[in-house]
Amino acid sequence: MGIGLLHSLLSWLRRGSDKVETMVSSECIVVNHDPNEIRPFEPTEIVVSTTNEQADCLFLQKLPLEIRRIIYTHLWRHPYAHEYHQPNGRHISYERGRWFSRQCVMYPDEEDLNSIQNAMDVAYEQTKLDNLQRCHAWLRSTWGHRHWRCQERMCRPATVVDKTDFIYMMLICKRMYPEIMQSIFESKRFMFNDIISAHEFLAGDGMPFARHIRDLELTFNLGQHHYQPFMLAAAEQGAGQDALDKLSRHGLLNDIWTALGKMACLHNVRIAFDVYDRGVWRKIPEKNITSALKHLSVQHQFTIELPPRLPIPAPRLEGQALDDDTDGKNPFSVLRRPALRYWTFVPDKVERFTFETHLDDSNNESCAIAVLKDATFVHSSQAPYNNPHLL
Repeated sequence: MGIGLLHSLLSWLRRGSDKVETMVSSECIVVNHDPNEIRPFEPTEIVVSTTNEQADCLFLQKLPLEIRRIIYTHLWRHPYAHEYHQPNGRHISYERGRWFSRQCVMYPDEEDLNSIQNAMDVAYEQTKLDNLQRCHAWLRSTWGHRHWRCQERMCRPATVVDKTDFIYMMLICKRMYPEIMQSIFESKRFMFNDIISAHEFLAGDGMPFARHIRDLELTFNLGQHHYQPFMLAAAEQGAGQDALDKLSRHGLLNDIWTALGKMACLHNVRIAFDVYDRGVWRKIPEKNITSALKHLSVQHQFTIELPPRLPIPAPRLEGQALDDDTDGKNPFSVLRRPALRYWTFVPDKVERFTFETHLDDSNNESCAIAVLKDATFVHSSQAPYNNPHLL
């Protein structure tokens, strides 16, 4: 139905196309030259006409803007997108100098952050090694536990569910272009899974309509250099909180936070940090990274997804976790991912483990990873940042 309506709308808008604005001036001077004469290349000046008011277009002159926006929203509905948990979700990525958009294919049960490990529990009890290996690949996804299926599709050709009618509508005329762009940004849920694409799209100069975004999802898998401005080094050296705030104003993350603050009407925002659980997050004060988000205005749901807390936190980070905020001043809710229970410590062998704490000879609390099958311990040299990804 949407496709038929689109073709009907396009044919209606293009009636009398001779009167519609043109990118090249109609007053062209044609000079005939001898075909055998070799002449140097002379660039032709292209005169761009002004926006045509489309006085003869009933769609623009008779229908109010509110009705036109309803029509645009109907056109963006894909006939197959309703099968997924986020029918309006689009993964945006910047690759090889081009922007790519793919449909989010997450299913409702994958909203549970423990769904992959629950499936691994069943495979572990039934000794189904193939299922364990497959689920473990999903568990290691750099797009997080919710979008592993979407990441797998990025290596394959686009399918019919990825197709949109955006470009056809944007090319109709200049008069409709701002309405079309605003409708797209207000109707879709924009999902970014790498910081370069998010920074270029949200904080760059090429997307003036980004301020109209209503639904946004950011999934970050970052190295330490991105978090470095938020470290406690300046505060520990006695420079104070002012110096720390000055340092945190530099970097891609802060540019993105600044861009979010300029958005007119955010409805739903979800930001997931350290989805691959690199271990860098264990050295960073969480409150410093999210301090700039306290002034962000979100109408409905504002969620910050964080890695699980380990049994032994670093002493210098005591009180710096977002969970420790009891005054209720944060505008967002904090969601912790469940602790890892499976990992590959030996190639091609998925182990089930748990974190075990005990007192060492010096009466200091330490932590080790206990592999459950044969009751062996895997000691980490990164204590107290014990993390399977660092072994």
